[in-house]
Amino acid sequence: MEFKKAWVWVLTFILITSFMVTGQVKAETGDVKIVVLVSDNEADSTVAASIAELLNFTVVTTQWGIYNPNVTAEIIEDMPDKVIIIGGPVAVPVEYEQDLNNLGIPYERWYGADRYSTNVRVIEKAKEEFPGIFKDVEVFIINGRDVGAIQMVRKYELKKKVIPLFVDNGLENQTEIIGSLIKPKQVVLVRSPLLSESLFVTIEGIIERSGVQLSEESLDATERLAWNSIISTGGLLELARTTLDDLKIPGAKNMLELASRELEKARKEYARGNYEAAYRYSIYARTHADVVIVLAGKEKNKILHGLPKVALEHDILRLEIQIQALANSGVDVTEIQSLLNQAKAALQAGDIDSAFEITQVIKEKLRTLFVNGKGKSRHKPSHHRGRP
Repeated sequence: MEFKKAWVWVLTFILITSFMVTGQVKAETGDVKIVVLVSDNEADSTVAASIAELLNFTVVTTQWGIYNPNVTAEIIEDMPDKVIIIGGPVAVPVEYEQDLNNLGIPYERWYGADRYSTNVRVIEKAKEEFPGIFKDVEVFIINGRDVGAIQMVRKYELKKKVIPLFVDNGLENQTEIIGSLIKPKQVVLVRSPLLSESLFVTIEGIIERSGVQLSEESLDATERLAWNSIISTGGLLELARTTLDDLKIPGAKNMLELASRELEKARKEYARGNYEAAYRYSIYARTHADVVIVLAGKEKNKILHGLPKVALEHDILRLEIQIQALANSGVDVTEIQSLLNQAKAALQAGDIDSAFEITQVIKEKLRTLFVNGKGKSRHKPSHHRGRP
């Protein structure tokens, strides 16, 4: 009889332990609804998608370096308890933080100085807050600007538990977190046109010393890869031109011209059938177009903050979109909509002080409506989990 009791206790212990391991991540998140906000930067959005897929979080994506009040509206309609922002204030502008503060939504920003340090920081923070997240994952090591390799990772995310680790020449130390911070099921090292042979060999040695199983994938610079990169870079370059517009920013115009020349070189190499060179030049052009967008965004913010009326118009537009998002979620916004109309009328009449005071009242009421509306919407399923 005593033996049977002891055996029951052993079985119970095994079952409890098993539940604790398999259900650990779910228990950590519980009923807390978390949204991940990230830019469409190919590196940041890929690591965000991996984290969201592992934790079953919602991903909301914004255009890199550009604030869009409609993105905040999307977050509002998800009614989250918390937002995790992946990427620095250049990639995901601080206006989003202002919106979240106004709505009373707690948030964290996970980021580093660049896409490489952001990558590691996200892994560190995810492991710290959700210790079971990386159980049985596969790590894909790729060049951090290699769009083709990043697309390869995105395809694997659809069917496997994957986390990307970005490297570049001189950044092989990124991989030293493997075997210490994260112990993956397997590491896949992706050989591609942007990953030098010397870096490949160095990383291969680091992984082998860590004792983790290593395999290899290859990405060739095909005609299709080069052409797709040229097309997407062309779109980014056009965005940089539009964002820069007539702004007088030292160096930005030269940087834009450099990006244009690099893209033209990419097109010429493509026409010659030299797809690897075409791919490389298109990536160089993307990098420089990114810089132009950053510089233009900073300058526009300076101009906006220096013109009170323009800043207030911008604020009212943000509030209008947020109110509509609450209405879309089934919240009664009749009173707050009336206040918004009053703020618009005051601004139209040139009474900036009154318009400003009314907008402050609107923000307080908006926060209350959001908190109350969140409780009522708890039963609604999320509309885009785990994939930006």
